Amino acid sequence: MLARLKDKQSSLPVIVVSARDNESIHGLARELGAKMFLRKPVDDQALLDAINWVTQARADR
Repeated sequence: MLARLKDKQSSLPVIVVSARDNESIHGLARELGAKMFLRKPVDDQALLDAINWVTQARADR
């Protein structure tokens, strides 16, 4: 999905949530435009904070 969004030059902020947590996955997510990476299981407050952060960063532009 990230690759398709990048191909379409989307500015939609994306938070990746994955059980796989290694540098290659983090690097790929960054390369494809993810704004944040969270490892499962995700704490509810951490996810809400991440959503607030990426949406606020987008609004500030």
